[in-house]
Amino acid sequence: MFEADLDNLCDEIAGLADVLAYLVWFDVTGALVRESPLIFEDWHRETLSAGFFDSVGCPPDTFDLLVYLAKHRDGDGIRTMDLSSRAMAQILQLNAGDSTDRNLAATVYRGAAAIIAFSRAGMTTGGDPSASTYHSTVISSMVDRACQAIADIPSTSRFYVHLATPAYLTGMSASTTRQCEVIRNYWRNCQSCEFPRYPDAEAQSFLIGNSPMATSYQDRCAQKRADQLSLILPEWRLDPVPSIESAPDALKYLRRILSPEELALTEETDIAVLLRKLSSGELSSLKLTQVFAKRAALAHQLTTCCTEIFFEEAFAVAQELDDYLAKTGKTIGPLHGLPVSIKDLFSVQGVDTSIGWVGLTNNPAKADKSVARTLRRLGAVLYVKTNLPQSMMMSDSYNHVFGQCVNPFNRELISGGSSGGEGSLIAARGSVLGIGTDLGGSIRIPAALCGLYGLSPSPGRHPYERGNPGQDIVRSVAGPMACTLATIERYMEVLPEAKPWEVDQHVAPVAWRKELASPGAKRLRIGFLVDDGVVKVQPPIARAIREVVEALKAVGHEVFEWDASSHLYAYELWAKAIFSDGGEGCRRQIEKTGEPLVEGMLVGKPEDTLTTSQTHQLNADKYNFESAYLDRWISSDLDALIMPNTSWVGYKPWTWVKSSAYVGYTSIWNLLGYAALAVPVTTASRTKDVPDEEWLAHDPRNDSDRFNKQQYDINLVEGMPVGIQVVGGRFGEEKCVAVAKAIEQAMQRKITSRASL
Repeated sequence: MFEADLDNLCDEIAGLADVLAYLVWFDVTGALVRESPLIFEDWHRETLSAGFFDSVGCPPDTFDLLVYLAKHRDGDGIRTMDLSSRAMAQILQLNAGDSTDRNLAATVYRGAAAIIAFSRAGMTTGGDPSASTYHSTVISSMVDRACQAIADIPSTSRFYVHLATPAYLTGMSASTTRQCEVIRNYWRNCQSCEFPRYPDAEAQSFLIGNSPMATSYQDRCAQKRADQLSLILPEWRLDPVPSIESAPDALKYLRRILSPEELALTEETDIAVLLRKLSSGELSSLKLTQVFAKRAALAHQLTTCCTEIFFEEAFAVAQELDDYLAKTGKTIGPLHGLPVSIKDLFSVQGVDTSIGWVGLTNNPAKADKSVARTLRRLGAVLYVKTNLPQSMMMSDSYNHVFGQCVNPFNRELISGGSSGGEGSLIAARGSVLGIGTDLGGSIRIPAALCGLYGLSPSPGRHPYERGNPGQDIVRSVAGPMACTLATIERYMEVLPEAKPWEVDQHVAPVAWRKELASPGAKRLRIGFLVDDGVVKVQPPIARAIREVVEALKAVGHEVFEWDASSHLYAYELWAKAIFSDGGEGCRRQIEKTGEPLVEGMLVGKPEDTLTTSQTHQLNADKYNFESAYLDRWISSDLDALIMPNTSWVGYKPWTWVKSSAYVGYTSIWNLLGYAALAVPVTTASRTKDVPDEEWLAHDPRNDSDRFNKQQYDINLVEGMPVGIQVVGGRFGEEKCVAVAKAIEQAMQRKITSRASL
């Protein structure tokens, strides 16, 4: 067959190019192992793409050397100097300082190629003892390097199974006990035949069958989703799941299919009511957990809000709590028997913590960590973990493992991120209280989009399980999300009873200061911000801020406009910190399975990597900014600041990823470590939020601003929640709650006044 004919066939038959690539690959590797002639010709080998070499972990120039060795397997036509220089070229490209899976795989290939090349060169030295000694020394050194790389690369890496040939070639020159043991362990991990029978038919079949082709990560995702569905009771499964067209509003659909008792329990959004019934024995924890588990399962099928489902374990815990109460008359903690949902980031014994990465699935946690331990101390029942974006660095909760999380109020729109699963589940009333995380708005943005309260506390106020402990310039935090402010306050009030500083060394032993959480009769001094000068907010959000300002003024509070001219600089500092690893953490995960990076994710590039001196400078810049901002905050005698959470009301899936990803309305408070609370205020209205002259005349300042203006469609977001953000300063969680109460009172008074006209 001629090259043109083969190209045509590859175009016509899906997957043929992949199959051909592996056949050509195995032809070369098999020829080296079996010392048999090559079957394919050079032009066949030239069809191997850079993507193919990337998938198997072999550098292209190393493959060229392997081809050269396969062609000259008998030593005919080999020039010693040429072969030695080719081998030395492989050695010179070894990078001892790079511990990524990709580099470890390249080390094994380069080492094996150098070993064979120097072995062949040694056969043609004409008995020169010095040359022979040199070759032996280099070979021994390379066997050590290759074996160390084989030992270091995880067996879960997508490159691991492709190391069979270089491992075999390295093993042929292994001499020490440790070297031989490394090779034997490799075969055991590959579930291959007993050493050294590879490559025979069985091992070759295993190798081909387990090679991570283009769909391998997709297969793992499909299996994970199937496993997830199997954990939902058959009677709770929707068959079929209603389409978005037939059931755009998940809440309305759920309210049609649940029983009156189930609705009564799950529609109760104040945990104080549920806790009274639980502690008195009027309501069993098992009953409440079963009801919330059912609603969570139904909500998940409509919105993809969940990741890990562990209902049976939750039922067992709930029964234990009921038994304890019946036996002793006492409760275990202030949240005794209350089902609480948590974001996927938090480790719960016996279930995965994948954080949206395929490579982290099928690795259940061996023990609860800080947040789960704290909640159990409080008496809570954990029953489900919730969806998030790949690596948590998006305001849209999509990942390859579980899929796209959507908003229960309108399934055409997203629930935000990165705590979007929590936002969606709580808004669908599948949870009364959830714990999310926030590094740049990840609690507040989903809360705003889903009509919830969401508290992003100061670092040190709530326990946290750190996903990236090496990045400490901007610290991520964990915090509560709920339908009511009363639930947020109750949770924060009882949290210190669990002594969270015993499970997280960064938590300060600070009690909830109840006297600060009430506005009382005090005249508050509140700053407000509608536009930060970077991205102009869409009309419903601007209206929400104006309505709150008017309501606060009407009841006598002092409200003044806040200067945001420094906020762009704050966003730049925040971004430098977030991107400071140059995306290395994400690349490590990609190398495990070959799954692609989700488009639009906030991830650093190699050029964003900070040196030690640059990190020190960034810390100094941050310190100076913090000091200046604190001086202004204190001198302004602020009780709180009110402002938008984000510039947009709602996006369809895969829209945010194109938006140039501006999160400056929220990220500044993470940089400063200030407490901030998302507060629902109103809904988008087709009559109130038609673009006015100011909006239409606005000249976009940048790509994010331009995109935000282009995407505004009141018909798309009609009826969607619109909220604001209350910022209380460092350790100002109580102030956030107090001002939120003042806003609720002022807005209610405004409504009452209008009704009396």
